[in-house]
Amino acid sequence: MITITYNNEIKRKTPEELYNLFLNLTPMQHRQMHPGHHKEWKLIKQTPSGVGSVFYGHEEFEKYTLKGTTVVVEARPYELIMYKSKQKLIPVYMYFSFELTNVGARLISSVKIGYTGRLGKLLDWFVKKFYVTDQFLKAHKKHVDEEFKYLETM
Repeated sequence: MITITYNNEIKRKTPEELYNLFLNLTPMQHRQMHPGHHKEWKLIKQTPSGVGSVFYGHEEFEKYTLKGTTVVVEARPYELIMYKSKQKLIPVYMYFSFELTNVGARLISSVKIGYTGRLGKLLDWFVKKFYVTDQFLKAHKKHVDEEFKYLETM
């Protein structure tokens, strides 16, 4: 399994504010998070606990397009939200954890892509070679850093 982790400090925001924003994100807020890259956001289904909520998102940065539907599979208030992509070819999980700091909140985001086990190592090699390339990782990190910086102004 391929794991990508980012650690961003979000000034003047609390873990509670970020947690609530991520579970209740509106199309306008999504676009505000990165006006140049965020194209579409839809809340398809919302549940009171967050678990089972379904979202559709579309983002474009540099030469890359990310779009698809995710479902919240775990939500621990003000601590963690875990999404699972609903696409079936390559498993993708996204984790957002929130920690209080002296200037705001630390947002630790992880994306886990791929498979487990022996066969998984071989399949992950193909995923890394053709999808999660070094160029993609560089562009994605830049996108995430810019995106999360916008959170400070929301």
